[in-house]
Amino acid sequence: MENFKFWLVIIFFMSIFSCKKEIPFITPEIKSITESVYASGIVKSDRQYNIFSASSGVIKKVLVKVGDVVEKGSPIIIIQNQTAQFNAENASIYAQYNAYSKNDDKLAQIKQDIQFVRIKLSSDSLFLSRQNKLWSQGIGTKTELEQRELTYQNTKTNLESLKMKLRDTQRQLKFAEAQSKKNLQISQALLQDFTVRSEIPGRIYAISKEVGEFVGPTSQLGVIGDDKSFQIELQLDEYDIIKIKKSQEVVVKLDSYNNNVLRPLWIKLIL
Repeated sequence: MENFKFWLVIIFFMSIFSCKKEIPFITPEIKSITESVYASGIVKSDRQYNIFSASSGVIKKVLVKVGDVVEKGSPIIIIQNQTAQFNAENASIYAQYNAYSKNDDKLAQIKQDIQFVRIKLSSDSLFLSRQNKLWSQGIGTKTELEQRELTYQNTKTNLESLKMKLRDTQRQLKFAEAQSKKNLQISQALLQDFTVRSEIPGRIYAISKEVGEFVGPTSQLGVIGDDKSFQIELQLDEYDIIKIKKSQEVVVKLDSYNNNVLRPLWIKLIL
């Protein structure tokens, strides 16, 4: 009987413990709230810019294609303009014609005239000196002496005029040479504007014109930008903008790349 009671107690406690269920519990944690925001926008490279020409003309040659990597200063498109080419050639002709070294004959003639007048002045000075001696001895007339003095002064004045003419001619020739060289530089610089060059080292992302098309300063020729660094410009709703902090870390997922997540990115607000 006692054994029966003992086993009865054991079965009772086993039934009690077997019916007891575990009670689930939750431990709260404090974390930042992550919110998804959908926005339309564009992806562009860093330092990206639209390519324009400084001058008008017909596209003669396109030296690159989309996807090419170029260095700063690399030629991209050559534009042809016959008028600019002719102006540059004409400026070169004028520069050669007005070269100081090519006009020595003009200076040589004046220098020769100066030398001749100097000899004459020396001779007139000698005659005037003799006439003064004769006059001091009572020989000759006052008119002869005055004539010698007038001749000497005229020759002296002529010499000074020739010297001034030489200086003016030298100055004019130097000015003409400098002006012609400057005009040539301007024409060559304008001619360089017909070669469109890259302003940065980067990649060609678009070429929007073809050979034979006429373009001007307002014609977009293509797009170029950095080939390693990119920017995402998003148009966010005004209610979402106030939730964003400058330099906040974000994760971006693009519809065109569903399986790729871009992280980490840093927000730069432009309001």
